[in-house]
Amino acid sequence: VSQSRYTQLQLGATLSGGATSGTWTSTGTGTFDNSSSLTAKYTPSVADATKGSIEFTFTTNDPDGSAAQCSAAVSKTTFTYKARPSAPINLSANSICLGESTTLTANAGGNTIKWYTTATGGTAVGTGSIFNVTPTIAGTITCYAEAVTADGCTSERVAIDFTVYPRPTTPTATTTLANQCSSGATTTVNAIVTGK
Repeated sequence: VSQSRYTQLQLGATLSGGATSGTWTSTGTGTFDNSSSLTAKYTPSVADATKGSIEFTFTTNDPDGSAAQCSAAVSKTTFTYKARPSAPINLSANSICLGESTTLTANAGGNTIKWYTTATGGTAVGTGSIFNVTPTIAGTITCYAEAVTADGCTSERVAIDFTVYPRPTTPTATTTLANQCSSGATTTVNAIVTGK
């Protein structure tokens, strides 16, 4: 699991009174882009996700530089981090003829599964571990599934391919032997002659 898998956090602090600057610190092991910025960004580490939460502290400067008169102000905020779910597994689909439906199946360990026709972005075309689809074109069709937690965290998408075969058209049968006699056929005529 790489650190880039986790969303960068946007922090914010407001100065008031005699404070003119401040510094961010955290209980996490991630990194700040600029810990002295009021609007610093924090990139969580893998350990932060495992821990589950990060406490951020913003400490202002001491306006008079002496604790005897004024002291720095401190404000804290806690971010609860939820890791992305694992991608769906055990994807399956049967190949079909054009005009038929096939059933896509997958398992996401209790999370909701959403189905897409694109690897990224787009709008879900179906929801659930079982999804019926009726393609309108022949060829190799690719669908994508992602897992979604109750908190709205989404997994990476995984692909499933299946084939849609074109249906054969009804053939047209013709003949060029109509109204012809067979050379092998014989006709027997029985005649009865009567007279006086």
